[in-house]
Amino acid sequence: MKEKLSLKVNKFTVLVFLACFDFLVQIIARRYGVGMENRGVALGLLGGIGIFPIAVVWMILGGYIFCRQIANRSYGLWLVFIGGGVNLLTRISTGSVWDYIPLLGVNLWVNTSDILVSLGVLLYILGR
Repeated sequence: MKEKLSLKVNKFTVLVFLACFDFLVQIIARRYGVGMENRGVALGLLGGIGIFPIAVVWMILGGYIFCRQIANRSYGLWLVFIGGGVNLLTRISTGSVWDYIPLLGVNLWVNTSDILVSLGVLLYILGR
């Protein structure tokens, strides 16, 4: 009797994969000059804010997610936490974030982590 091979992937595994993917693509895109450097936060706002305030906000968000997970699973908050964490890790290791996905019609660039954060905020607002 033949057994079917089934691959079960949980959501956390997908998020970790996306985080690793974005970190590597940011480094490769920076190396080849595809995209633009972002020394600010979302959409380049507050340029030159520094790493410390961003790290503090990220840790507070992590604590909030941990406490909230005890009562309710919020995948939106996890998306925000992981996307923000990758951008923080990139900022610490290279001094800035590298955006490599152009938004059509406007002169703005984003990266996969930015998309995770935006999607996470949307899911959180929708209560998911």
